[in-house]
Amino acid sequence: MRLDHYGAFDDYALKDDGSVELTKKTDDKFDRLTASNGKEIKIDKPTSSSGSIISQLSKKDADGFSIGQTSNATDARNVYNFMDANTTRGIEFSLTGTMEKGKANYSISTSHKLLSTNFD
Repeated sequence: MRLDHYGAFDDYALKDDGSVELTKKTDDKFDRLTASNGKEIKIDKPTSSSGSIISQLSKKDADGFSIGQTSNATDARNVYNFMDANTTRGIEFSLTGTMEKGKANYSISTSHKLLSTNFD
């Protein structure tokens, strides 16, 4: 039996509003995000217990916002650019980077609303 606490090694669909939905559980060494136009991006996984920025973005908080984090700047930039290019024009995404105790962290977030990154 395989435990999948973080949604690791799975396939996800990118919806036009920027929502990320789990479509298939797999044993691949990556998470795959596929847009409605058939384009896809893969994010490699170091271990079976590690989560990914893609699996994190598949969840919404109580206000409907999705946030994913990674320490890999390239993954953050590639996922951000992929989501921005493959969703409805006007869906806003935020890409931020922070440094804490010498360690970089990158976040992608969206409210799934047209022309809004507001967290009010």
